[in-house]
Amino acid sequence: MIIGGPFELRKRYGENCWAGPAGMVSTLDLSPIAAQSEPADVVARGNALFLLDDAARVDLAKYHLFSAGSAAADATMRPVDRSAFRRLFGVGISDSTATLKDAIGQALMELSDSSGSSGIGSLQPAKSKRGYKLRIQFAGSWFEKFDASHPHVRKWLQRQRADLQKIYDRDGEERAGKVLDFTAREIKRATGSEPDIGALIPEKLKGKVKRGNAQTIVTDDFSDMVTIDDNWTAVSGDAINFSSNGASLDCMYPASWTRQVIRRNEALSAADHYSQLGSMTLSGSLTQLGLVGRCSNSDYTCYGVHSVYGNTGNAEIAKRIAGVETLLTGNFAMGVGAGVAWKLDIAGSDLTVTKDESEKSSVTDSSITGNLYGGIHWLSNGGVSSADVDDFELSDGLGGGVDGRRLSRIAGTRCPLLFPADSGGMLFSFGE
Repeated sequence: MIIGGPFELRKRYGENCWAGPAGMVSTLDLSPIAAQSEPADVVARGNALFLLDDAARVDLAKYHLFSAGSAAADATMRPVDRSAFRRLFGVGISDSTATLKDAIGQALMELSDSSGSSGIGSLQPAKSKRGYKLRIQFAGSWFEKFDASHPHVRKWLQRQRADLQKIYDRDGEERAGKVLDFTAREIKRATGSEPDIGALIPEKLKGKVKRGNAQTIVTDDFSDMVTIDDNWTAVSGDAINFSSNGASLDCMYPASWTRQVIRRNEALSAADHYSQLGSMTLSGSLTQLGLVGRCSNSDYTCYGVHSVYGNTGNAEIAKRIAGVETLLTGNFAMGVGAGVAWKLDIAGSDLTVTKDESEKSSVTDSSITGNLYGGIHWLSNGGVSSADVDDFELSDGLGGGVDGRRLSRIAGTRCPLLFPADSGGMLFSFGE
């Protein structure tokens, strides 16, 4: 079933966490981006759609039931549903909105906030073998081809420019130039032709940012250090709780409920990237261990996947906005072990988690864009478990995409895409 309504504020491991009601399988967060770091006020936090298992019991005085069926996202929108959607998410979906899918698409596209500052974040396209697609993974997976004629192109370009400005302000001119190069490469790879670089640069950065050379991959086998070195920064907790034994990284016992996150210092050239560990072992179950991606270098904002405390056979996907956690999934089967590879792959608004290249869970979230870092996450209650990780890899996928495969050159007819004059007159096509 799909319901809409408020998050629950839970106390987990000594800190606040936003989550759906009991039985939550996945969450589609349609709250304003600006409200997602709110630590205590349920009303101010905003609302979401929650996919629940069939056995879940929920107070329908607090939540609106949009669908009780198995094909939940295809549910027909009655007038009462459209009214509830508008009230819950603050967007004016049209009276002709036929299904819940249609309402979600409107909220994440034409009614979204392309500046990324206040309203619902704009859905970002992900690469596919044949160009780009706008995919929503909630109560199933459905997508639209993102091509030259798609009306969401304007908002995509606006958010790309806003991200480039943010990267310039936070990470500097050189990194902004690398991101610009990455974006241009991807457009050329998808279309076979070079875009107008000037059209990708916001007005305030004209003459300040030049196209650089995109960086593609960072690796660390932890074989050349005794303690965490200058390649890593503690985002949360204290980096001294990590050390190398000369062959791998030991996650040591921090103080009780001290969350440890270390971020690799090298910024990538795109917010579309993956973090991966090639081996993860635990000596006890009372821990969390995992990966973070699309991390900020200025605050604790990122996406992450981690093992479930007390059950290391399962994992969950979450996000952090200025340090405040929101769960995006319930538990799903994962498992850790020597030689077991976990990957958190972020492409557009797609978050995909794989184990040994087999997909285990995926979800859509459009809140965090423009962040270029990845790293490792660890939580213990202070003495009952330890962890060992190895073979860290972080890449912006210049040979990749959501599944790590190179995007093939697009064949066939291409129609040009002419942006309006206020977008800089950019001319290119996205392909088919």
